[in-house]
Amino acid sequence: MLLANLSQSAIEQKARLVAKGQIDPVDQALSGHDWADYYHVAYSRELREQGYAPSLTADLSLRIVPRLRFSEGMRVLRLVTEARVMQGKKVLYAGRIESFAEPVQCEDCLSRWLAQDAAHLHAAANAGVDDSAALLASDWRTSRFSGIASQEQTLRYQLGATRHVERGRLLPLGNSRSVFLSLRGWLKSMPVAVEAR
Repeated sequence: MLLANLSQSAIEQKARLVAKGQIDPVDQALSGHDWADYYHVAYSRELREQGYAPSLTADLSLRIVPRLRFSEGMRVLRLVTEARVMQGKKVLYAGRIESFAEPVQCEDCLSRWLAQDAAHLHAAANAGVDDSAALLASDWRTSRFSGIASQEQTLRYQLGATRHVERGRLLPLGNSRSVFLSLRGWLKSMPVAVEAR
């Protein structure tokens, strides 16, 4: 049993080192970008366009925690945004939005994301922020889409090489992306068609 635990531990350590080797160049590429400033400007612009102009005198505060994540194989980039609107200590809105970038077809995906000073990576992240901010404003305005009369369905979609099946409600937002509300209450936005049954 001790030998099995040591073997498993060595395998886990090797997997962590491989993952670190893949992600370190991405961290270095992203470190030159002032993400805090970028997110502030991008969310402010999009929310202003949606009718929620930021103000220094407002008694509401918006806290946004964005995180970029790669799928296994680094074919799909997703931006996970956790947002909270507060009035003093009272939470008026709390939600999680996941925006998926177009899957890339590549042999060496790391090189593709980092090519030309990580231009493709920055463009995908920027599009994710715009998409997430628009969904945030729409979600807040419509109270988590409670007025949409549709039942949860089994949703099937494929992102890159991975096929997904989950339950949720497709939302008719009229844009070119598929958007649904998962059973966990998370909004998910993706560039591929979602089949509902």
